[in-house]
Amino acid sequence: MKATDQIKRAALNKAFDYLLENPERNVAKIMDMIDKVAPDDVFPTQRAAFHQAIDDESNWYQLIMKILTDMNPQVRDRLIKTFVVDANMLAWPKQEAMRDQYHCNIPWAILLDPTSACNLHCTGCWAAEYGHKQNLTYEEIDSIINQGVKLGTHVYIYTGGEPLVRKHDLINLCEAHPDCAFLSFTNATLIDEEFVQDMIRVANFVPAISVEGFEEATDARRGEGTYAKVSRAMELPARKRPALRRIVLLYQRQRKLHRQRGVLRLAHREGGSFRVGLHVHARWRRLAHLAYGARRSARAPLPLHPRDAREEAPVHA
Repeated sequence: MKATDQIKRAALNKAFDYLLENPERNVAKIMDMIDKVAPDDVFPTQRAAFHQAIDDESNWYQLIMKILTDMNPQVRDRLIKTFVVDANMLAWPKQEAMRDQYHCNIPWAILLDPTSACNLHCTGCWAAEYGHKQNLTYEEIDSIINQGVKLGTHVYIYTGGEPLVRKHDLINLCEAHPDCAFLSFTNATLIDEEFVQDMIRVANFVPAISVEGFEEATDARRGEGTYAKVSRAMELPARKRPALRRIVLLYQRQRKLHRQRGVLRLAHREGGSFRVGLHVHARWRRLAHLAYGARRSARAPLPLHPRDAREEAPVHA
């Protein structure tokens, strides 16, 4: 890293230390500071959206505050600074320079499969058919990350297979690349106390936990007892408050609108800061509106879009 970048990094990290002392009081000041130091062409739309959310104290503002206040303090400061400063504010100008140099797009994030292996055999999933022998070695993954960092890419997303089959290697990669942020899609059944402690220690790894919905639907596709294992895995981060607690991905197949609401409440209760619902039958507009309501309250009735208020009947594609 150049000396000028090191100075800029230190100054930005110091500013975020100030923010995290009292997020609610300081968040608007930090956004003003970011506007002053960031080039005009670095995420202008996103910065404007953050300003709007803060000014309106919207649900997005509440979500930001939840992230900043609910996270384990051991993890929060390091993860936020890694993600915002290293992976975005400092990385974007480098990515732009690489785009000009190589005349091609430079990705903000790189998605890779550490392994095709999986400890489950979910109905309809290719991992059960491809076998367990296709793997990237630790050295290959490390090389991909090193090459990405040279291009300005500091965010890495793991899919599979089940990436946590390689959880020891993934933690070692987090240690080797503290200026990168890692997200892993996972069925969560391999998350245990030791791994939670590892996530807290490295502070740059976030699990994205997948469930089908409630116990009946999850176990029907993923195998009997899977829902109980996932629930236990979710409880471990909740007690330790690591990272962003966890991201919960819901693959909900129920057609009834009230079941959609119930599943999103499940995400709110079990999930933490983020949740994404993917519904194979409902229209995206409807599901987005339901998710908006779930963020507002896990208990309050979820308002429907006026066009959907009368549609309590089954939803068809």
